[in-house]
Amino acid sequence: MGFPTTYTQWVMECVKTVSYNIQINGEPTMPSDAAIGLRQGDPMSPFLFAIDMEYLSRILNALKEVKEFHFHPRGDLASVTVLQACFVMLSQSSGLQANLGKSSVYFGGVSQAVQESILHKLEYSCGELPFKYLRIPLAAQKISLIQWSPLVTKILQRSHLGQLRNYRTQAELNS
Repeated sequence: MGFPTTYTQWVMECVKTVSYNIQINGEPTMPSDAAIGLRQGDPMSPFLFAIDMEYLSRILNALKEVKEFHFHPRGDLASVTVLQACFVMLSQSSGLQANLGKSSVYFGGVSQAVQESILHKLEYSCGELPFKYLRIPLAAQKISLIQWSPLVTKILQRSHLGQLRNYRTQAELNS
């Protein structure tokens, strides 16, 4: 991505030199080196993730030039193969990997034979539509207004509660 060498070395130093101290009865133990990577919750993690996603975005943007790739394929194994190669590039450069146990492929309007060839290529499980992601229903067909109702209600409630909190805070400040 064209980062200066010094910057890259600083980031790698932060990633490679992680160590832990444990306190036992209020006394710290000797430092223990971490096996790899940053600890969970490290303040640097979101920045490194953002850099990785920028790299992925650039890789995916370059797909415009790849003749075998179609942005909205209906079961196009060649496009899926090219897309998978992009994620492999990301994985090789960053160490990020998809969790096969938590990842699925979802199909809409794709023949069973094509589904099986794509699943065989990717090694993911086949997900069932409709399903909810972050409590939002996702389906191959257009979602009806009734299906959106719980989400709209929750947003309106939170919005109303937020307004009430703001009014209360303003009243407290004014008194």
